[in-house]
Amino acid sequence: MTVDGEPGVVVQDAAYEAMLDRLEQLEAVTGIQRGIDSAKAGKGRPLDEFLAEMRRKHSIAPPA
Repeated sequence: MTVDGEPGVVVQDAAYEAMLDRLEQLEAVTGIQRGIDSAKAGKGRPLDEFLAEMRRKHSIAPPA
């Protein structure tokens, strides 16, 4: 970080770091919950279907 072109220092206390960690965890849990809700609603598709599409799309040979 610079301040007016000069090197600067950023000091964060432990409480701020803990808040950032908690926010990251909350965002992860929210994403997981969206996935669970989507699956319960019947959205999505079988893994083998997805993998076959990705192999075709990216020219990846199936595993031996």
